[in-house]
Formats: sequence, C-alpha cells, structure tokens
Amino acid sequence: MAIKEWVEAATVAHRMSYNRLGCMGHYYSGMLDIYTDLTLQYKYFGGHIELLEVEELAALRKQVSEAEVNDCIARFNDVFEMQPDCDPAEIRKAAVTAVALDKLVAAHRLGSWPIIIKERETPGTKLLLPLLYWVILCSLQGVFL
Repeated sequence: MAIKEWVEAATVAHRMSYNRLGCMGHYYSGMLDIYTDLTLQYKYFGGHIELLEVEELAALRKQVSEAEVNDCIARFNDVFEMQPDCDPAEIRKAAVTAVALDKLVAAHRLGSWPIIIKERETPGTKLLLPLLYWVILCSLQGVFL
C-alpha cells in the first residue's frame, strides 16, 4: 500500500472518529448491504450517533419561511436542469422538505446520515419522499448520506 493510500485511510478513520452520524427511519431487512450496526460503528470508529425522529422533521417543515423556500428553489434551478413538465407544487414541497432537512442537519451538526425508507406511505414518509434534490445538494455541501 502506498503512503498516499495510508494517509487517505487515516483521514477517513479520523473523520469517522469525530463524525456525528444521524439515523432516521427503520431498516429494511433485505438491504443488508447498507445495514449499519450502531454498536460496531461505535466500537471501530467512535464518533456520535444521533437517533432522529421524523416528527422533528415535520415540526421543522412548519417553520420554513417563504423566503427560504424561494432561495431553495433558486438553488435547485442553479444545480439542476428543471424540465418544463415538473409540477411547481411538487418542487415547492421538495424545497420545504430540503430546508427543513438542512435545519435538522445543522441543529444536530451531522456529518453523515443514512436514510432508509420502507415503501409504504404514511404521514411521516410523505415528508421524506422528495429527498432526491436535497441528497444531491447535501453531497455538494459535504454532508454524506
């Protein structure tokens, strides 16, 4: 292994030891490739794990201002090529959720966040369905999901 690879591995280990990992949702039993054993996470990497509830996200969505929504939609338009057939109401819902998720990440100082959603529609999961825009924006900002 070259020195560069050892340095990269040490950098990852260091980041993980100081990482704040947020967890929301329930594991889907068939997705063993993305299952996270929280006990082993602590054992091997350290860090902090914040267990999050969708109700906190729902409360934050209610606090999003019109100006924040408009700013987020402008970010969407800067990053994505929006197709003319995109429903403005759905884009607005995605923006409200994205702003609320940004606030949740900031409030808990998260550095990473696996999101697992079973395919069933409940009031909580309806909030999480428009995540694609936000996931890409987070990746661009250095929050890894």
